[in-house]
Amino acid sequence: MNTVVLNKEDLDEIKKFMQHFSASSVEIEADNSSGIGSVVTVHVHVSLNGRFVRVSQVISDESGW
Repeated sequence: MNTVVLNKEDLDEIKKFMQHFSASSVEIEADNSSGIGSVVTVHVHVSLNGRFVRVSQVISDESGW
């Protein structure tokens, strides 16, 4: 099992992302293959122009390391 640490700013970004798309749930993906830290990406599933789509946003990446 992998553990991912999210700070308050990360959680705020996730909340804003969810609110922007009126999402009631979010899928969180953590890729720790770099060996340094985790790249955290969130996904929501929404209806857009009559199609069900998955929208993603990177929350935490290598830029802050």
